[in-house]
Amino acid sequence: MDQPLTDSATVPLRASFAGDASYLASETSAQLKLQYATGRAYGLSAHVALIGVPLLEIEPQPDTGTVRTADASATDTPCSAEYSSPLLSVQKLCPKVTTTLAPGKVTATSTVAQARIGLSGVPVIDVSGLTAVSSSECGRTTGSTTLTLKIAGVPVTVSGDPNTEIPLVGGGRLIVNEQLPSTGADAGLKVNGVHLVLPAGGGEVVLASTDSAMHNCGD
Repeated sequence: MDQPLTDSATVPLRASFAGDASYLASETSAQLKLQYATGRAYGLSAHVALIGVPLLEIEPQPDTGTVRTADASATDTPCSAEYSSPLLSVQKLCPKVTTTLAPGKVTATSTVAQARIGLSGVPVIDVSGLTAVSSSECGRTTGSTTLTLKIAGVPVTVSGDPNTEIPLVGGGRLIVNEQLPSTGADAGLKVNGVHLVLPAGGGEVVLASTDSAMHNCGD
C-alpha cells in the first residue's frame, strides 16, 4: 500500500461496523507500523593524525547521505572523479542506494576504481576495482567486497570472507570486507570494503562504505 512515511513510521487504521439485526454497531482504531528501508553509501573517509604528518581530515565523499523511504527509489549522487593528496590518491568513487518493494529490499553499493594509500609508518597500499555491497530485506542480510590488492607492491590474495584482517608492518592493520550489524533495525548490515586502522591511535581510512537496513518487519 502506498502510505506516507512519517517520523514515527506509523499509519492510522480505523475499522467500523454499522450493526445489523444481531449485533450492535462498533468501531475501533489503531496505529500500524509501516515497513521502511534505510541505507547509505560513500566512497571515502579519513582521519589521520600521525606524528610528523599533516593532519588529514576527509568527511565521507561522495556521499548519498542517509536514505529513509517506504517507496521504490534510487539515489542519483554524482561520482567523484578523484581525490589527491601527498598521502592519499583515489580515483572514480561512485555510491548508490536502491530500494524495491514486494518484498521490501534495500541495496547500498560503493565502488572505487583506484586508490593508493602512502602513510608514514605503514607500507604503501594499492587498491583497484573495489566494490562493496550491503543488501537487506526482512529476515536476511548479505554483504560482499571484491577488489585487487597490493601491499608494498606485492599482490595479496583476499578470500572474500567477512572481516578479513591483514596485519601490517609497523603495527597497523587492514580489514577487508568489514561487516558490522546495523543497530536499531530488524535486519541490517554495514560493509566497509577496505578499513585501514593506523597504529598508536593514528586514525583510519575507509574506502567504499555501505549500509542497509529494514525496519518494522513484524513477526
